[in-house]
Amino acid sequence: MGSNPILLKLVSDTPPLQGLHRGGALELLREAGAELTIPSAVDAQTRSSREKAGGGKVPDLDAHRWIRVEPVSDQELAAAGAAPVGPRRSSFVYAWNGLKLDRPELEAVLVARRAGVPLLIEDETGVRCARACGVPVTSVAAVLRDLSAAGRMDLAEAGRRARAILETGYFSRELEWLSRGIADF
Repeated sequence: MGSNPILLKLVSDTPPLQGLHRGGALELLREAGAELTIPSAVDAQTRSSREKAGGGKVPDLDAHRWIRVEPVSDQELAAAGAAPVGPRRSSFVYAWNGLKLDRPELEAVLVARRAGVPLLIEDETGVRCARACGVPVTSVAAVLRDLSAAGRMDLAEAGRRARAILETGYFSRELEWLSRGIADF
C-alpha cells in the first residue's frame, strides 16, 4: 500500500462497513483523513439493516456524515451490462460479467471502478468481480492492520478489535489471523 499505509480513498460494500463499525474503526478512519464512499444501494441496505438490527452491529449513517453516498442509477447498471435476475432478501440480484451479484455489491464495484479507488469488499463473488474489472480490493482486517501501521493503534489493539468484530458474528479468515497477532496477509 505504498509509503502511506492508510488508503485515503475507499469505496465500501455493506458488510465491511458494518465490520468497521463493530470494531470501532470508522471513526479512526475519519480521524486519519480517509474518504469513504458508499453507493446508494449500500446506503439503503445499511439503513434498512439498522432499523431491523439496531445500532450495535450497524452504523448510524446520519452520525457519519463524512461518509459520502454516490448514486448509481438503473440506467448506469444497464449501460455497464448488468441484467436484473430477480429479488433476493432485501436486495435484487444482477448478472454481470458472468457472475451474479446483489445490487449493493455491484454498485460498489462500479463506483470503485469509476473513481479509480480500492474497494473494501469481502464477499468472494464480489472480490472476483472487482479483480476481474481491475479494481483493487482490501478487507476489514487490512484496514485495521493499516491503521496500526499508521500509528492510530498498536497491533495488539488491532487484534482486540478484530476479535471484537468476530464475536459479533462477522467472519473473515484475515480477521481471525489478526486476532491472533498475525498481520502478514
